[in-house]
Amino acid sequence: MNKCEQDIEITEAEEKDFPVIAMQVLKEFPYTKMTETKLARRASDKNIFLYKVLRNKSLAAFIDFEVLEKGLGRITAVVVLEKFRGKSLGKILLSFALSELKKFGCVKVILIVSEDNEKALRLYTFFDFVKIKNSERKISDYAVFEMQLNLIP
Repeated sequence: MNKCEQDIEITEAEEKDFPVIAMQVLKEFPYTKMTETKLARRASDKNIFLYKVLRNKSLAAFIDFEVLEKGLGRITAVVVLEKFRGKSLGKILLSFALSELKKFGCVKVILIVSEDNEKALRLYTFFDFVKIKNSERKISDYAVFEMQLNLIP
């Protein structure tokens, strides 16, 4: 457990959280076709990490990140539930995930983002992620590009 503020704590997501998390993943990233079963399978992988933010004991946000290979990590999802947006929870979670990825020896972190997701783009550029290439993929007819952050300057 990691307390960032008096009323916020970051902990590993538990099975009891999976219904809400799966529903939010499906809402934010419908192309994943996420289900509780798929989420449980993902969470059981030793290289994938799913953490949640509790705010006043309520699930407020979550992040999914993974160690892909030696030195490379990936942020798969950063989601802040609507009623908790605008409270810097995305920044808190992303900072936490980057710190954890460093502990696993990651020197580079990648992610993909849709060009229309302005809030996510602001968050990632705040942390110095840079666009490295366009993806062949599209999300809801919007172009997608890959971003990268070097953890070791």
